[in-house]
Amino acid sequence: MANLAADEPAPGADLTVPADVIALIGIGVSLIKLEELYGCDLVRDSALSFVKGESHGRRLEVGAALLERSISLKAAALSDEAFVQSLLASLEEDPEEMLMDPLMMVPLKDPCVLSSGFVLDRETVLDEQGRVRISQCPFSRQPLLDYVYPLHFLRERVKEWKLQRLDRAVSIVADFLEQKNQGAAERVFVIAERFLDEVGDATYVHRANRLSELEQKLDMPKSPSRALRSYRRSASVLGEADKAALVCKAVQEFLTEAKDCLAAGDPHGANAWLGQDILEWLHSATVQPHWKSLVLEFLRTMLRLSRETGGDAGCRRGWWAALFKQLGLAAWLREEAGEEPELRGVDIWDGNWLIRWIDGGSAEITVCAGSFVVFEENYHLDTTSMPTQFFWGDGTVQRARSLRQNVITWVTSHPDPTLRTIEWVREGVPDLGTWYLH
Repeated sequence: MANLAADEPAPGADLTVPADVIALIGIGVSLIKLEELYGCDLVRDSALSFVKGESHGRRLEVGAALLERSISLKAAALSDEAFVQSLLASLEEDPEEMLMDPLMMVPLKDPCVLSSGFVLDRETVLDEQGRVRISQCPFSRQPLLDYVYPLHFLRERVKEWKLQRLDRAVSIVADFLEQKNQGAAERVFVIAERFLDEVGDATYVHRANRLSELEQKLDMPKSPSRALRSYRRSASVLGEADKAALVCKAVQEFLTEAKDCLAAGDPHGANAWLGQDILEWLHSATVQPHWKSLVLEFLRTMLRLSRETGGDAGCRRGWWAALFKQLGLAAWLREEAGEEPELRGVDIWDGNWLIRWIDGGSAEITVCAGSFVVFEENYHLDTTSMPTQFFWGDGTVQRARSLRQNVITWVTSHPDPTLRTIEWVREGVPDLGTWYLH
């Protein structure tokens, strides 16, 4: 049969019944073949209707095919909001039934078969010790044996499905960026994350890297969530050696952005760069071991952030205690190198302290929320300064000098030698070692 002109319908084709074309699209007939039979305009309109209609198993495939037909058709389709939203939704659709965990109703990751013959994901059926967590099959009520068999061929099918979705995501996000549809492109990046869960699998590396390259083309302000997503995506598919360098780069960026926000007087912006999602990722079991060299800088920044955002005293004490715990190792290493450890600021625990002056005099004080009273005079600790300090009534500055076995030594340049050095003693708290607060 001779090919028809690109925009001519097939002889005798009923253009009032595009439902036939939609039905043929649904069973897998290619758009090219249908254009030969029915003409380009009808087929393309029908394909657009197919993608925008109710969920179909092939709408992602058909939508991607439409975007590949021509530049003009791509522009027209991507300017249709209903088409865009349906295409995005199709990226999130579940695979065919055999690739789904029938109990959890999520795509399989590591399929295995029970002694009853039913297939579930390994995480679903086995506990942390690798034992079958249920005694009966939930589908047949048949007693289960305490072992399962891996299904390697089915795992490869799942992997193939994920790779296909990732390839579609890479292609579609490039189209969205080309059409300046930043919002849709952003959503594709989020959707793609669910397919990048094969940790250390080199098969995914170039796809993850390609997504990260495309994400850098987003014409949007830098954001913590986008940075986290990019780092998490790349880390999920890298080997341990490459992951270590990536994680350190991520921590340095988060800390730099947070400190820049603090310097600009924007503590809430800083808080976003060290928010809950970022902290959870940094402290996850597969990430935390890779940034030990940056722990001190991280803790100092978190302590400063807690102060400037008005965090509660308990939170500040937690960061302070963590900081001193880390400095225990740092102090030993520096002592071995003949250097003096340094710390720029110190948070003072609320509670009772005994002040001892150099001439033997003493007084008891109670610190509450950074304030205390001595001789009926109220004072306030400035824990945001470098180092921590407070002012006497005559303007004399008292600065923290060192902390040894829960004794804080304060120094000033006051001309009275009996006031130059005082100590605060606190009992009933852990021994934190010796620290110098320059």
